Amino acid sequence: MVQLLLAFGADVQRTNCAGLSPVQLAIESLQRGPPDAARLLVQQLRAVGGKLDALDDLIFAGKAAEIGALLTLEPRLVHLTNRFGNAPLREAARLRRTNLVAVLLERGASWDVISAAMLDRGHALERLLSEDPRQVTNELYGTPSLHLAARAGNARNVRLVLEAGADLQRQDRKGLTAWGAARSATNAAVAELLVEQGARPTLFDAIELHDATLTLDLLRQTPAAATITNQTGIPAAHLAVARGLDSVLAQMLEDGLTPDFATAQGLTPLHLAAREGGVEVARLLLAAGASPQRMTMRPAGQPSFSALNDFNPLHEAASAGQADMVELLVTAGAEVNARTSDGRTAWDLARLAGAGRGRVGAGRSHLSGPYELLETDPFSRRIGRHWLEAQRETLAVVESLGGMPGPGRPGRPIPAEH
Repeated sequence: MVQLLLAFGADVQRTNCAGLSPVQLAIESLQRGPPDAARLLVQQLRAVGGKLDALDDLIFAGKAAEIGALLTLEPRLVHLTNRFGNAPLREAARLRRTNLVAVLLERGASWDVISAAMLDRGHALERLLSEDPRQVTNELYGTPSLHLAARAGNARNVRLVLEAGADLQRQDRKGLTAWGAARSATNAAVAELLVEQGARPTLFDAIELHDATLTLDLLRQTPAAATITNQTGIPAAHLAVARGLDSVLAQMLEDGLTPDFATAQGLTPLHLAAREGGVEVARLLLAAGASPQRMTMRPAGQPSFSALNDFNPLHEAASAGQADMVELLVTAGAEVNARTSDGRTAWDLARLAGAGRGRVGAGRSHLSGPYELLETDPFSRRIGRHWLEAQRETLAVVESLGGMPGPGRPGRPIPAEH
């Protein structure tokens, strides 16, 4: 049957409603149907260009038996890297799936510095670094090996990486040092060891730890640091807002921070305050002159149907179910019926989000990259009945302020409680 379908031009790359390709389904069948038939199916699909890229998915799902069967069929996969340059062992180590690590090692996988640092394999780490100390600069998705060892809480591995020449003050993509990584993972002993070696906290460390006192101390040393960005392009001021550090933002404004200071995408501190429901932070920003009408900016060349539509703080508040913030912004001068670049109003966003359509138009889907890097998402924290109640309240506030749907957008009713 497979041969017949292929002869008639079946697309071997097409996925089903669960996102599975024919190759992935064939691999899963290795544990169910006749093994020879399943192997033949995979081989036939490979012969006509079917990508055998399912190993990452199997690792993520923890499918040890399927991984073993796949490596029996294609042993070379144990050494192949994915599109991020990571071998299967490293991905299994990242997810701390030690049972899968064991399967991969049995099939010929080799330790690397990153994997050994994450899984406390001191002997392997020591051998690898002695063979090539330059590997100490290796990263995993922007996180250096020293940070990984610090986060894992293994003092011996931290010492090994430092002895190999790791930069104690090197920052990861979020701006954290190894000390900040250890503290955020509550590994106090490793954090103390790093301090003994000369580690100094950065502003991003202090903000990540929600430590207002330390953040203010660091700001006094470098008042202009509020506008410094980490490797992802997120400024310290925006992170302070996302973490709810009101006193820190007040000091930044006093030191001369422009209230509408924006990221490359046009995201201002007020956008974040609106999203998080930080009413006091928003009041600080508005009093300092922040514009409730400020729109984000779609990157050059981005098509209009992209998820990156332009929106203002009011759209954010409505989409995130922040009723108090909606009222504050409209009182401060936000146009209640202002539209996003794709024509949605605050009414549309509150209605659609409450109807179970997610954060449509503004918010989660629009700036998923920056917001994921901030690791803050009120949508994921407010689910079920609480989420619906918040959206009903938000929609009622928008309507009481004169909010209406955009042209040609009738919206969708918020589900009734059962």
